[in-house]
Amino acid sequence: MRCRPALFYVVMTHDHALDLALAARILQRGDAGYFGLIGSVTKRKRFEYQLGQRGIDTAAMASMRCPLGYRRSKASCRPKLRWR
Repeated sequence: MRCRPALFYVVMTHDHALDLALAARILQRGDAGYFGLIGSVTKRKRFEYQLGQRGIDTAAMASMRCPLGYRRSKASCRPKLRWR
């Protein structure tokens, strides 16, 4: 993957294995201005485990936004994505 530093990465494929491979590479690069991954909280937890098995540290994983667009807050509801 050849990208300039501080670009925004958004991973939205149909294949979880491909999503995982892309996530690992993006986090290894360590230069993302933003990294969003489409998926659920469950997918995030599963990916955090699998990325940890690949040697990605938790600080790098903390920069990954999954569910996409979601920022942890004290709010009682999560934002919803809407596709048109």
